Amino acid sequence: MPGSLPEGPSSVDRRRRAIAIALLCLLLLIAVVSGWMWLRDAGSFSASAKPTAVESFLAHWARRLATPKQVEEMKNPLPATEANILAGAAHYGDHCAICHDENGSGQTDFGKNMYPKVPDLRLQGTQHLSDGDLFAIIHNGVRLSGMPAFPDHTDPEIWQMVLLIRQMPHLTPQEQQAIHAAEPVPAEPHHPGEMEHMH
Repeated sequence: MPGSLPEGPSSVDRRRRAIAIALLCLLLLIAVVSGWMWLRDAGSFSASAKPTAVESFLAHWARRLATPKQVEEMKNPLPATEANILAGAAHYGDHCAICHDENGSGQTDFGKNMYPKVPDLRLQGTQHLSDGDLFAIIHNGVRLSGMPAFPDHTDPEIWQMVLLIRQMPHLTPQEQQAIHAAEPVPAEPHHPGEMEHMH
């Protein structure tokens, strides 16, 4: 009727609205409880802690999403010759051993104190990755971890390091020596007053 007040919400509408509010409150409660459980399991924000199972799952899931399918399916174009593996060993020793260790274990001062810890390159967690996965990790790095990007390395240099990573579980003495010889020599620390004597 003209001039009459609009009708209020029906009982069905009120019921739907109540259900929607209840679901929203339930989701909020789940988020709060999940956050509390994550903080409890994580223990702290210390880099010395071990990542929780949820963090590890999300990190692997995010990395897989960030790697295009065509990159993941790439095959190493270089043959696993002694020359290519030794070249990869020299490049690895110069750039990677400081965190990943000469034998790929990750048991260095940097590697074992990062969050997440540097992976053991000899184990299935790394060895089951495709050639393309390894190439992408070296080239692009991994955000929110200690793994830097190496976009200035040439494709052949990265593929040689992929060959070296595949060889990690069975390094020969010659390959170990190539890694060791390529590691940068740390600078000698200066002692107090030494700079004055240099002038």
